[in-house]
Amino acid sequence: MAAPLVGIAGEQTAVPLAIVTTAVSVCAMGSFVALVLPVVRARMHH
Repeated sequence: MAAPLVGIAGEQTAVPLAIVTTAVSVCAMGSFVALVLPVVRARMHH
């Protein structure tokens, strides 16, 4: 699915793929912090 992103800016660079990979990783980390950590912290205090 992400393989065509390498060729968007040319065949010589993988920068578009790196940008997408970084953005998705940041979104995943944000989702974890927003959704999982509050539940874990709430269970630890009980």
